[in-house]
Amino acid sequence: MKDPLKFITAGNSNFTVKSLASGKHFTYKVKKAKGALSDNAFLVFVLTGPDNNNDYTYMGMLNHDEKRGLFRTKKSRVAAASPSWKAFNWIYTRLAHGKTLPDCELKHVGRCGRCGRKLTHPDSLDSGVGKECAGKL
Repeated sequence: MKDPLKFITAGNSNFTVKSLASGKHFTYKVKKAKGALSDNAFLVFVLTGPDNNNDYTYMGMLNHDEKRGLFRTKKSRVAAASPSWKAFNWIYTRLAHGKTLPDCELKHVGRCGRCGRKLTHPDSLDSGVGKECAGKL
């Protein structure tokens, strides 16, 4: 993926992260928060069950303006000490501060990070965002 941070904060991203050291992976969904005070507020979910369309659990919010990482809200259902929380926070804060992800693979799930449509063009598959949506980001 060419610009993982841009993909994660596109507004409707769904991606899997795999540690090359341990082999563990997590699948996340990051959606733009509707009605939030900031246009750069996002809701973060993690896949916690076998149904990769419906078994996501709400983790917390992300304010991309502040670039501090994930924070809990009253509705958060994942502990800040959990491996999925720590992994997401590590990934996001590194990317937000211009760092790389050593020993880590981040892959989109074949859909545009902004609108959710299926990606087919090689350039879109590389970036994780369709041609039309790329012009709107």
